[in-house]
Amino acid sequence: ADPPYLVRRRMDHGYKEEMKTVIEHEDFLKCCLSLQAKIVISHYECDLYNDLLTNWTKISKKSVTGARTKGKCSATEVLYLNPQCFNQQLTIF
Repeated sequence: ADPPYLVRRRMDHGYKEEMKTVIEHEDFLKCCLSLQAKIVISHYECDLYNDLLTNWTKISKKSVTGARTKGKCSATEVLYLNPQCFNQQLTIF
């Protein structure tokens, strides 16, 4: 999943579907936590995601942001992978 970044973490608001409040992000994360599917979430490093996805694997990479707005700055991009991503797939044969 690639949700819109928290509004305070980005420079433009060009998403077709916005998540403007922290509550919307919390609801999204709680929904993801309730699912049994393999889920990967891409987001900037932030306390909200770190606090709610504590048992998920986190892969971080430094990046440069703001290419579209010419306001370049550094940020940490994170992939959060839930535990199901590491479960071996069962076969039916």
